[in-house]
Amino acid sequence: SSSSSSSSSSSSSSSSEGKDGGEDVASKKPQSGGEKNEAKDAPSEEDLELRSRQVFVGGIPFNKTAEEIEEAFIDDMLTVESIDCMTFADTGRFRGIAIVTFASAQTAKEALRWHDTEWDGMSLVVKPYEPKKAKEVPKQEIGKIEGQHVAFVANLDYSVTEDTLREAFASDSEIKEIRLGVDKNTGDFKGFAHIEFVSDGDLERAMKKDGSELIGGRRMKVTYATARRAAKPAQKDKERGKPAKLKASRGRRDVKRK
Repeated sequence: SSSSSSSSSSSSSSSSEGKDGGEDVASKKPQSGGEKNEAKDAPSEEDLELRSRQVFVGGIPFNKTAEEIEEAFIDDMLTVESIDCMTFADTGRFRGIAIVTFASAQTAKEALRWHDTEWDGMSLVVKPYEPKKAKEVPKQEIGKIEGQHVAFVANLDYSVTEDTLREAFASDSEIKEIRLGVDKNTGDFKGFAHIEFVSDGDLERAMKKDGSELIGGRRMKVTYATARRAAKPAQKDKERGKPAKLKASRGRRDVKRK
């Protein structure tokens, strides 16, 4: 065969050319690091069996819980083994995506009929689950900020109020201030809060509540808050001498005054 042949044709003809010294030696070269990693990362039979029963479900209304998702499938005679709800890392809020593991591969196939159906006005995306190969990035834990006694509390039910958090933390820690995370446009609670304590000891006692259940069956995520950002002075527009963040008028043009 010619030296300009493609890699696919070369691999297919290696058996017939294996008698030539050069070709035979080349065919017996040790695997490269990448090939070894691919072989190592190949899914086991158990993994393949599990994936055959798993389905990706996207477009789920954000207010739904794992129990409600399971109940919806069960109502359609589809037996669910487990549900893994995806949440936002910063707030712990449900992303509207879940990986559903069914009792059998056949049940998982039947669940695909849910694709492109509506649930509370949301269009569902249902397809076989194929986990992405992601590079492992070491998780950086947020360290304690010297002189700052603030805890970040996430994965909270949307019905949680300031009084709820006070009742949960004030029993053994003195609270200075609670700041609920709310949507700037609607004012709706976003499922997280910052709690400032009086002393370092109060903060440390609050850290021990990480993983505790509050209301709604959710487990709180309690970590040290990141350092506060210093307020930046308003930047001025160089041309007009107006604040750079001045909102532009919508639906009309600025009229020049004489």
